[in-house]
Amino acid sequence: MQTATLIISQPNRAPIKLEADGSPTSIGRAAGNMVCLDGDDNVSSYHAVIEARGDGWWVCDLGSRNGTTVNGEQVESERRLSDGDVICVGGGSTIEIHPRDTGDGGDSPPPPNWSKVMTVVAVVGGLAVTLVVLVLLGRAISSRTGGEEAARKNNNQQTNTQPTRPPTPPPATPAPPGIDSVTLPPPPPPPPVSKDADQLRELARTLALQISQKNVYTFDPAFVELIRSYIDEYRADPRYFERARRYSDEINTEFTNQNVPPLLGYIMAMSVSKFEDQGGGIWQLPPSVREPAPQDGAPGASATAGSTRAAAKYIRGLLNQFEVQGFPYVAACYGMTPSEYGEVKNQLERKDPDGQNRYDFWKMKNANVVRDQQVKRVARFFAAGIVCENPEQYGLKTKSLSTLVD
Repeated sequence: MQTATLIISQPNRAPIKLEADGSPTSIGRAAGNMVCLDGDDNVSSYHAVIEARGDGWWVCDLGSRNGTTVNGEQVESERRLSDGDVICVGGGSTIEIHPRDTGDGGDSPPPPNWSKVMTVVAVVGGLAVTLVVLVLLGRAISSRTGGEEAARKNNNQQTNTQPTRPPTPPPATPAPPGIDSVTLPPPPPPPPVSKDADQLRELARTLALQISQKNVYTFDPAFVELIRSYIDEYRADPRYFERARRYSDEINTEFTNQNVPPLLGYIMAMSVSKFEDQGGGIWQLPPSVREPAPQDGAPGASATAGSTRAAAKYIRGLLNQFEVQGFPYVAACYGMTPSEYGEVKNQLERKDPDGQNRYDFWKMKNANVVRDQQVKRVARFFAAGIVCENPEQYGLKTKSLSTLVD
């Protein structure tokens, strides 16, 4: 198990130490971060994440406003860390990292080369089979030879007293066992999940932490692969930030007024419309749940402010059922009527009464709490959020959506 000591220093404050256990450690100005730098206005709400991976400790910048450096060098997206590295966030606050391994004190052994292992198994198994066959054949030959010799002596003794009879053939020697009777070593375990899948899972966990300020979610490998299937759809749209910025004032205002995290609103709009009004507005709410947009009396008010206000109120209704930690169910039920998403809530309570499994969304899918179409909505939501919060990692020269929240 990898752990590390983080020494956190802020201007005009005494340094403090924090023990990190290897899970994503979020850094930012918002109160939900594990390292909360609320006294530094140059730090973004969700600025960066430090985490342990199989090859060591890494720091990832979350598209922050003022950037992250390691030993004075700019972090474009992510960077591997060494003992004693100094991470600077926002230009003032620093985190010094001192990793250690609480296992056997050494580096973890490299993963086995299964092709070589299987070659060795095949050679050893083949030699074992050959040896068994030779031994059995040797016994058979020895038995046959001894039987023939005894038969000859018996015939010689009986030549003068009995008619000559053909010797009694020796008992048939059973055929040597085939390869099926040889116990072979068990097959090797499957290879580990690819680093790419691990990275996508960690990006999904980081996004969930940004939205809910909780680190309680499990991402099944099948769910990660479904998320991956939608990634290219959103990375192919480099101009999403310019379109989203047109609506930033009204989203920040209306969602804050409803006590809904604005980032949840930005990603929801991105996942359903990419901020393009193609009939139904950027929120794509069906008429069955869409409230009439109130008239905005202020001169020059945005024509979409009313629909944004209605969307914020609608999502607030979903959060009243599932709470902010249940935001994946908010994404799953987006567009449903209150009676429809109320039934999903009832199913969730029936299938998971003690709340032990509800943050493993794929497990709830397998329990038929949510249907395939709803699962796809959630996968699209995560794909949109992962790309738009990590644009440089996906080859996009733009900013993250969370920078609009600031």
